[in-house]
Amino acid sequence: MTSSILPYNLRTNKAIDRSIFIEFLIKMNKYQPIDQYTYIGFGATHLEDFKQIHTILGLNKLISIEQDKSIHMRQLFNKPISCIDLRRCSSGEFIQSFDFDENCIIWLDYVSPKQINEQIREFQSVIEKCGIYDIIKVSINSNPDTLGNQSQNEDRDITLQKRLDKLKSRISVFLDEDITSDDMTIQGLPNVLLGALINAANQITRRDDKKFFPVSSFVYTDINHQMLTLTGVLLDKSSDFINDIQLENWKYSFQPDQKIYKINIPDLTLKERLIINSKLPTDTHEEIISELGYQEIPSFEAEVENYVQYYRHFPSFSKVII
Repeated sequence: MTSSILPYNLRTNKAIDRSIFIEFLIKMNKYQPIDQYTYIGFGATHLEDFKQIHTILGLNKLISIEQDKSIHMRQLFNKPISCIDLRRCSSGEFIQSFDFDENCIIWLDYVSPKQINEQIREFQSVIEKCGIYDIIKVSINSNPDTLGNQSQNEDRDITLQKRLDKLKSRISVFLDEDITSDDMTIQGLPNVLLGALINAANQITRRDDKKFFPVSSFVYTDINHQMLTLTGVLLDKSSDFINDIQLENWKYSFQPDQKIYKINIPDLTLKERLIINSKLPTDTHEEIISELGYQEIPSFEAEVENYVQYYRHFPSFSKVII
């Protein structure tokens, strides 16, 4: 199976990002009950996040947005629980027409890099229409190659400048003034786009009493594209809610000095995973490497370090009799 046709529900890094999102919702639920919230998302064919939101958190008001006719038809056939309202429309049409008069959790899971201006403006519209304690998650493409590939005879600096010019032509109104062409790399672009999303949120909330508080941000690669995610909650500007739920003690919480956490799970065998898991959470990376006998594989320590960061959220795929 090639990565380009890897099923939505089997994308390991995305599955970890989803699991951490649900972990935050569980934390939130202890202080602000969310079982009566409406969950809104882009369910795709498998509606995987809807199944987990319903099963783990007990939400029964679920709305899936899908513009593609063929995917929508498959959703109607594959609908795993009766309480999912399958809407065939664009995200923009839905946001414009939906009242958002009750608390909601909404995940804007975008893919196309060419529509990033429209996507950020939809993100702003959701912030404008949502209320206190509503939770908003957004995913956008952060692959710098979508802004231009380096040709064989082209200088790297020229390629980076072209990327910056293209990004400015799309979302200049949201960008920080101090970004440069050197930021148009696989490491730099996610930080630029994260800043753009936060700027976009602040443009909306500066004129009222609510504020978008970033909760967590991740970058990961699945199916050849690097994705950036940002989760936040709308709160009263004077609220102490973030302190009340003790997010500063959560290992994935948003930190101004380290805004984005990278999910890059290595391709481990079952035997490797079992040995590593048996040493956690107490052993050091060096001890784990020694147990595996991989001291002569220098690159493996970084891979183990990333696995240790997310092992509790690592999905398990297996054959079952249904």
